[in-house]
Amino acid sequence: MGTRRFDVHTKRTSIDRLSNRRGSNEELVVSEIGQVGTQLDGFAHQTHENSLYKLFKVDDVSTRGGFTKLGIEKVGALITRGVLIDIAAAKGVDMLDDTYEITVQDLEQTLQNRT
Repeated sequence: MGTRRFDVHTKRTSIDRLSNRRGSNEELVVSEIGQVGTQLDGFAHQTHENSLYKLFKVDDVSTRGGFTKLGIEKVGALITRGVLIDIAAAKGVDMLDDTYEITVQDLEQTLQNRT
């Protein structure tokens, strides 16, 4: 089992005790969905201490609904060529172990030995 989670929490929000005693419920869904498909990380994806790209402070630009600066939606269309560097094939395996960290040396050796 992986470390991802999917939780649904329900809570009573209010009961009108004075007139019709109607109550209501709310649901909160907590889930981690990242890295489940193709994505492009924006500048708000990584931090150093409390700073983002161009030294924006995380607390100044983050909201419950997202970031007010550095959004990936501002990038526009990207069309370019892709390069596949097959580290697994260079190491003679079908797939790298899920905990294997690709190093600069792996990249350099694979590129140097390509045919």
